[in-house]
Amino acid sequence: MNNIILSYNIETFKWQYLNKTYNSFFEGLKDLALTNKVVAWCYNTKDQKELDAYLDENNFGDIPELITFGSHLFLENTEYLEFSNVYFNKFSKNDTNTFDTWRVRSNIGIISASVVNELAVYSFPKNYKSALAVLGYATFLIGAIVSVSNDKRFSNFFIEGLTNKEYIDFISYSKKKKWVFYYLLNKLIFDKKLVLPGTNIFKNNYQGFQQKKAIWKEIHQQEIDMNKIKVDAFIPTLGRPNFVLETLQSIEDNNYPIDNFFIVEQKLPGQEKTLLDAVLSKDWGFKIEHVLLEKVGLCNARNVGLSSSNADYIIMLDDDILINNQPNLIENLIKKLEFTKSKMISFATNNIQGEIPVQLSYMTAGGASLIKNKDILPFNIQIEGFGSDDQEYNFNVHHNAQRVVFTNEEYMNHLKAPMGGWRFDAREYLPWYKDDLIVPLPGPVTLYRYIKYASKNQLKGYKLFVFFKYYKFKIWKLSLFNKRWNKSLFWANEILKDKVKINIEEGIKSI
Repeated sequence: MNNIILSYNIETFKWQYLNKTYNSFFEGLKDLALTNKVVAWCYNTKDQKELDAYLDENNFGDIPELITFGSHLFLENTEYLEFSNVYFNKFSKNDTNTFDTWRVRSNIGIISASVVNELAVYSFPKNYKSALAVLGYATFLIGAIVSVSNDKRFSNFFIEGLTNKEYIDFISYSKKKKWVFYYLLNKLIFDKKLVLPGTNIFKNNYQGFQQKKAIWKEIHQQEIDMNKIKVDAFIPTLGRPNFVLETLQSIEDNNYPIDNFFIVEQKLPGQEKTLLDAVLSKDWGFKIEHVLLEKVGLCNARNVGLSSSNADYIIMLDDDILINNQPNLIENLIKKLEFTKSKMISFATNNIQGEIPVQLSYMTAGGASLIKNKDILPFNIQIEGFGSDDQEYNFNVHHNAQRVVFTNEEYMNHLKAPMGGWRFDAREYLPWYKDDLIVPLPGPVTLYRYIKYASKNQLKGYKLFVFFKYYKFKIWKLSLFNKRWNKSLFWANEILKDKVKINIEEGIKSI
C-alpha cells in the first residue's frame, strides 16, 4: 500500500514527502490531505519503515481522528492551564492502550485528511512543536477524536518539551490572550520564574477553533441490524412513582427495541413496600424487572442496574425524563458508539440539539447514556451520598482508557422533578458544613477528584483559578481563601482514606 508519510529532514530542517519540501509542518499536512485519505508523519526517520508497516496493518481514515505515538509527554508545562481536564493527564493503567487526550506526543502521528481539510482555514505556528500542540487542541475542539499511544514498536525518540516561548505561542493560537498572563502568573508563583511573554502578546493569533459538523457526516450512512442486537434499559428511582410512569410511557411511545427494563427502586425512610404499583401493574411493550432495595444510594442503585443486564447494550436513564418523537434514538446512539469505537455515548438534555459528537466528547452523563455491556466500570461507592458521582465516573472512565463520546443530536427532556430523588440540605447533612465558621472552597468532593487523578501542577493551577473565580483581584482575601481551601483539602483526604461515613437516610429526613 502506498502510505503517505511526511518526514523531517534534519539536514535542511524542513518537512518533506518524496522530493517535495515544505516550509512548515502544517503546510505539508494541508497539501497531502488534499489528495489522500490519511496523512502520517515521523520526526525520526528511523521509524518510517515501522510506521509504514503499522499503516498497512491498521485501518485509518474511517473516522475523523488524530493519533500520536511516543512515551514522552512534551507538553508538561500545559498542566497549569489544563486543570479542568485532569483526565488528560497520563496514560491509562495499561500504558500500551490508546488513551484519549488532546495532549499529543511528539514522535509520530496519523491524522484523517478530513480533519486537516477542516483545519486548513486556520493559521498555525511555523515551529513544529508549537504547531503540533495547536493541532492536538484544535482537533479536539472541532469535534474529532484525539488519542495517544505508547506502542513499543516505535523508537523512544526524545524531543525536548516546549520552551516557554513555544508554549506561549501555543496559548496565543488556541486560547484568548488572558490565558497567557494566567500562565505567566502560575510560573511566577509556583516556579518562582519571571517569564516574559515576547512579541506574540502584541499579535492577534487567536484562531477560535469551532466544532465542525461535516467531519461526522458518514455516521448517518452506517447500517445496523437491530434484530441481531439486544438492548436493555434501567432507571434508579427514589420516591417518584408518577414521574417513573411518565418516563416509561414516553419510552414506550417511541416503540424502542428494549428487551428488559430494570427499575431499581430505593426505599424512602419509613417506606414498607413499593410505590410503583401503577407502573408494575401496567402492560408494557418490554419486560419490567423490578428491584426494591433497602439501601439508599444512587451509586449503589446504578451498580445494581448495570450488573443486572446481559444485553449487548444498556441505556441508563434518570427517572424523571421524557423522550419525544425520536423513534430511532437507540439505533442512532448505537451507530455512533460503534462508528467512534467507543465504550459509552451520552446524549443531551432539555432539547439541547445541534452538532455531533465530540467537542464535549470526554463527558459522561449518568442520566442519559448508552453503554456497551462489556467491562463496565462501577460507580464509586466511596462518595455515595456526597454528590458529584457523574463527574467522578467520568474521570474514572478516562483513567481506565475507555472512550466516551457525546451527542446533542439525540436528546431528552429532563423534568428535574421537584420532589423525591436524591435531595438534601447540605448544611444539615454533610460534615464539612456543620462548622459554619469556615465554608470549604471548592467542595471537598471536587478536590477529592483532583487529588485522585490530577498532577501536582494541575492542582496548583486549579487552586489559583478558584481564587480568581471567587475573589477576582482581592488579594487581601487570600488568607480567608487559604483557610477555606485547606478545610476542603482536609475533608478531601479524609474521603480518599475512606474515613468519612454518613447516614444517607438522615440526609433525606432533613429535607
